Amino acid sequence: MIKSQLALQILYERLREILLQQAVIQADETTLNVLKEEKTTCYMWLYCCGTDSPNNKVLDAEDLSMPNIVLYDYQASRSGQCAVDFLAGYSGYLQVDGYQGYAKTPATLVACMAHMRRKFVEAQTAQAKGKTGKANWALNHIQKLYRIETRIRDLSAPEKYRIRQQEALPLLVALKDWLDKSVDNIPQQTTLGKAIGYTLRQWPKLIRYLDDGKLSIGRVGMWRSSLKTLFPHPAHQTGRALLTHPAFV
Repeated sequence: MIKSQLALQILYERLREILLQQAVIQADETTLNVLKEEKTTCYMWLYCCGTDSPNNKVLDAEDLSMPNIVLYDYQASRSGQCAVDFLAGYSGYLQVDGYQGYAKTPATLVACMAHMRRKFVEAQTAQAKGKTGKANWALNHIQKLYRIETRIRDLSAPEKYRIRQQEALPLLVALKDWLDKSVDNIPQQTTLGKAIGYTLRQWPKLIRYLDDGKLSIGRVGMWRSSLKTLFPHPAHQTGRALLTHPAFV
């Protein structure tokens, strides 16, 4: 058992070393309701790189395939210091949600569009049944951005960059204009007002994926598949924990 643990630790550290060499890393964290610890709630931190495709067909600017790596880091805390310690000075792109703990790292933060989209899904749900409102407009606009990403999924990073500048940028300009006009007209305490406020606060990080073709618009698909691999039970339950994540909708 000890020999196996040592061998796995060596493998883990080697994968972490490779992960930290990548231009882009995605990170997230979620609660664990732990049964056999002093604290009832701990955290599983997730760090990954590569593509959502098992075949990893997408090539970066140097035409070198980026490795698909997913690493888990079990911690008793959600402190941003956990990310600082794991990333060990990493200064590349770090794609995350709006949690401010990641700002403690020297990485260049990139927001995940899926987390922003979830806010508008909540606003749509809060609308009167059968009614179409402002949340629908936002979701339809966001869907157009995702359709572009679906179409360019297997292209090279330079090609992604070119198409995003031509097609995604005008859509984002229109979305920002709508947000700026809506923010003063929608009460902040409503679900739609909260969605608009969140989006505006995250805006510089949300549009950063336009800056580099190696960046993704969002990676919730990878989070979901990665966590299902670790926790295959439908409720993500093991003998130790129950795992859920608010972005998985």
